[in-house]
Amino acid sequence: MAPLRIGYVPEHYLTPLHLAQKHYNLNAELVPFPSGTGHMITSLRSGSLDLAIGLTEGWIAGLGNAIRAAPSSESASARHHREGYRLVGGWVQSPLRWAVSVGLERDDLRLVSDLKAGDRVGVSRLGSGSHVMSAVLAQRLGLEGQGDREAFEPIILNNIAGLKEGVSRRDADFFMWEHYTTSSSWVEGAERRVKRIGEIETPWPSWLVVASSLETSPVGPSVEGEKAVKEVLAVLQKGVDHFREPGNREEVILMILDLKYSREDAEAWLEQTKYVPQVEVIQPDTIKKTLAVLEIAGVLRGAEVQELSSRYVPTN
Repeated sequence: MAPLRIGYVPEHYLTPLHLAQKHYNLNAELVPFPSGTGHMITSLRSGSLDLAIGLTEGWIAGLGNAIRAAPSSESASARHHREGYRLVGGWVQSPLRWAVSVGLERDDLRLVSDLKAGDRVGVSRLGSGSHVMSAVLAQRLGLEGQGDREAFEPIILNNIAGLKEGVSRRDADFFMWEHYTTSSSWVEGAERRVKRIGEIETPWPSWLVVASSLETSPVGPSVEGEKAVKEVLAVLQKGVDHFREPGNREEVILMILDLKYSREDAEAWLEQTKYVPQVEVIQPDTIKKTLAVLEIAGVLRGAEVQELSSRYVPTN
């Protein structure tokens, strides 16, 4: 079989993926997506990826949006093609720390509580984690949109570089991105353009593995496809186990340093982060928590929550 195409966000959370390829012969082309989960959803639906590892809230919101847009009667084949992917595995057990950053000159924004309805949030793409979590933040702040408008107006700025530039130019008022990926931007110096005003954590495990639901994919919804998925997840498990071994800590840190993180941040992140015990298992509680919060935040509606619950949350 030709190498599978696996999409990933080039961040420290994907270190076990690289370890699986380096040490355990993962037969895959690793395709980086700096713009995040939303971009990977588009690529899965176009048939450009076979599997991907991304943010829990992005994957679930993406499926919910597809369910909402579904015609009243649709074949399974048509549904698989339109949704583009299915949830197949766990990845990171820990929550994600979403830092809230604004332009350095924004003296009016010192705390998260200074944000108000109608402010513009920079996002990588619509439906991405950075977009979905802005709705969760609005809900926590008690902010509501008007009519069909969201509490925070999303401004598409593509990636972390675009987000930092956007708030510096005031194209957006703030953006949300993973804490350690953003932390170097807050360091005092001539290049500093943004500052941190707070952060929130996801109330669910932060990363999941998905596989294409297109019938043309080697991991599509078929007996052969399910077998291929299990084989990939087994190799990914070896990468996670390698990551966890205390004797491999320095190797892991050096790989994180290659991504331009400081050693201090790498050490702190390692202390805070736990991967799932079994990659091939998605804990039902992960799905239940995510669906509950995204419904409260207005990201998902009741029908979508019910459908996704029926797929991924056992009733017994």
